[in-house]
Formats: sequence, structure tokens, C-alpha cells
Amino acid sequence: MYMNYYPQQKEYPKNQFKEKTQQERKSIKSIDWNCNGTYLASGDSTIKIWSFDGNNIKKFTDIKQGSEQLEKLLFHPTQPDIIASITKENAKIWDIRAKQSIRQEKSEQLGVATWNPNGNELVSVVRTNKENSILFLDLGGGQDRFIQYPPKDKDKNFEIKSICYDPLGDVLAVGGQQNGVGMLQLLDGQNPQLPPLEQFEAHRLGISAIKFTKDGQYMLTGSYDSLILIWKLPELLLAGTIQNIESEIRSITTNFDSKYFAAIGVEDQTYIYSLEQCLQNKSDPVDVTKLEGPPQEICYHPLKQLLGFVCYDKNDRNKQESVIHLYGYLGV
Repeated sequence: MYMNYYPQQKEYPKNQFKEKTQQERKSIKSIDWNCNGTYLASGDSTIKIWSFDGNNIKKFTDIKQGSEQLEKLLFHPTQPDIIASITKENAKIWDIRAKQSIRQEKSEQLGVATWNPNGNELVSVVRTNKENSILFLDLGGGQDRFIQYPPKDKDKNFEIKSICYDPLGDVLAVGGQQNGVGMLQLLDGQNPQLPPLEQFEAHRLGISAIKFTKDGQYMLTGSYDSLILIWKLPELLLAGTIQNIESEIRSITTNFDSKYFAAIGVEDQTYIYSLEQCLQNKSDPVDVTKLEGPPQEICYHPLKQLLGFVCYDKNDRNKQESVIHLYGYLGV
């Protein structure tokens, strides 16, 4: 199956671009596509929006949100002009055309966030009174919610590293570490204040990344133990194991038709896998791309077999220059 796609996949040299950050201590940690794939966002302390017409990418606008390092950028799941930015002190929601903040929450952010699939709430992990809480920032006309986390006293050592909704919003997956072990909790997406639907040790070390396939049939978890596990839903059965990345898993992304997923560790390359092959215990990547330096985040275009990823430039590491790439097939 993948052979029909990958011979056409190519690196797209004229769409690679470099952005030197405004300050040497700042770097690009996060990128994201909007819901229809017309914008790609990146940022150090400034949110940079790039327009994409299906073949070429160019600068659209800059949004100056302050001097703080951006930890996470997340486009709204249904509104292409709305984006959330997370720093260590603020969660803000922006209209990129008006270049105005439409919501803001000042709190100690941990750089872990996701949108509810219907877009009514931005969900982020914050620290209050030296403990983790989950903030539900409302955009749908309701009230914001804080949920003290975790819900059980015995779980107070649980440190959240990743959160992600399933495509329907029925389940909120929470991954992290408890006493060094990778713990996975599945919360009721509609009533996350209730005790977890499921809770178990999923990895030997902490869970660093969680993604659902777009069809909702599988969940992928990545860990500091260098493994990616594939879970069949709703049974939550272990269906596949990826163990050929030689470092902690930093980011996972799934493509638009749920046939492929990509991942990065801390080594200077990205890995692309066929989900079907991995479910058949053929877990070698179908493609590996070499990078200039360690990657930070990776994300698939919502409608194309096209990856966006950001990495440090090994040749200019003292200046913390980050390089953003597009890699993939520009056809439908």
C-alpha cells in the first residue's frame, strides 16, 4: 500500500525555510497546521503564521505576544483563523487576522495542552498550590473549569506530560509518569472530573506523547523508554510495538486517512510508519528523513500526505537557529 505513495514523496527544497529567533536564548518548540491546511504556525516568542496554497509557503503575519518563550501552539479544530499559544505564564487564544487576543488565562502553565474536538474548550495543564490541575478554558459561552488533578490522593506523584482527546471527544487520554513509571489514564471526555475510566502502567518510563488516529480506531503512546505502543480501541488492547527509535519519543503525529504516522526522538531524523504494516508486526519505518539537528515537533497536514517539522540547525546551534521543513507529496 505505501509503495503507491512513497515513491512520489519528496523533500520540497524551495519550501524549506530558516527563521532566526529574535533572541539567542529563544527557540522554536512548536508548530501546527490549521484545520484546513491553509496556515502553518511556528513561534519563538513571536507567533509566525505562514500561508500555504497547496504548493508554496510564504509569510502571512507575525503576532507579538510578549517576550516569553512559546511552549505550545494549537490551531482551533474547526475555526481556521483561531490559534492558542501557551507560555509558562499564560494561555492565550488569538484571532490571527485581527492579530488580537480574544481570551487569556494567566497561570503557571506546563506546556501541555489540547483542544476539545468541538472547539468549545482549550484544555491545558497548570500548576496550582504545587499540584497539577487541568484548566478547561471555555469559548462556547459557558464557564471556565479547574479540575484538581489527579482525582485520587494516592496518585499525587502523577506528573502529566501529554493530553489528547479522541476524535469524538468521548475520551480524554492523560499520560505521564508516576514515580518514574509511564502511567496512562483515560477520563470521561464529557465528565473528566469523575474517576478515570481506565488507569494502568503502559510504559516502563514516563509517557511523553499521545495521539489518536483520525478514525478513532487506534491510540498511539510514546515514551521516554523509546517505545511507541499502538492500542486498539475501544478494547484498549495492545496491537503493535515500535522499538527502532533509539531515544525518548518527543512527538507523534497521525495522517489524515489514518494510514500513516510519524514520530521523532532526539536523534537528527524523523520516522514515518505504515499503520497497517505495524499491526502485522512489520514495524520498520517506510521512510526516514535526515535533519540538520535534533527535531522539536512534527505534525501532518490535515488534508495531504505532507509533514511539517522543526529542528535545530546543528551548524548554528550557538545562535539557536531553528529550521522548519515541509516534507511529502503535494498531490491530493
